[in-house]
Amino acid sequence: MAIKHQTSEDIESALLNYTEYYENNRNYRKSLTYHKKYLTFKDSLAKKLNIKVLQELETKYQTEKKKKK
Repeated sequence: MAIKHQTSEDIESALLNYTEYYENNRNYRKSLTYHKKYLTFKDSLAKKLNIKVLQELETKYQTEKKKKK
């Protein structure tokens, strides 16, 4: 049994595709629903990336601080 793994980019792309699909078919409620999901997902990814970058900067800062002592 094969397990399919979806990358963040795949999920983001799928949500945007659903948004456009429903908009093109004049189902604006569903389009809006998927657009909101897309924005929430995208914001979540950005937040995770920002946290990772901040953690890396903090580690570098603490390392440099220890070297100077």
